[in-house]
Amino acid sequence: MTALFDRADRFMTRHFTRPSITWRQSVTIVIPLIAENLFSTLFGLLNTGMISASGVASLSAVSLVDTLNTFLFVFYSGIATGACVVVANYRGRGSEAKLHEAMVQAVTSVTLFTVVTAVFVIIFNGQLLNMLFGAAEPDVMERAKLYMLGGAVTLPQSVQMKWVCGAVL
Repeated sequence: MTALFDRADRFMTRHFTRPSITWRQSVTIVIPLIAENLFSTLFGLLNTGMISASGVASLSAVSLVDTLNTFLFVFYSGIATGACVVVANYRGRGSEAKLHEAMVQAVTSVTLFTVVTAVFVIIFNGQLLNMLFGAAEPDVMERAKLYMLGGAVTLPQSVQMKWVCGAVL
């Protein structure tokens, strides 16, 4: 069995190791990204499966709100990823003082932006839904408001998962 692991290690080293990064470092970067996408997809699948048993109005409400939730999550995940690039740049340079400063600024700004957005959506969820989906049936709209509140409450935690995954690096 050890011989098999040695052969696999030599293969991976030969084909996937570069002067700036080893294949093991690449794997530690890729695993959190795969996990994040897997959990996101699995959540969507389970969410739709559970809601579909609740009826057409609930399924319609989830479909309406999921587009907005996905947009917000992708938007803030992009900001968090950009901040991670800045942090990684300072880490690569070995500048500990700048690294610490960049990490504090990145975590603070991403957290602040997501909390402000969540509060905005919680306060103005009815107006926002009416502006975007005003033609929806009243039953669907009421369920969409409730689902949107749940999405707004979980937005800061969802975006913060990027930082948990980034801490592995």
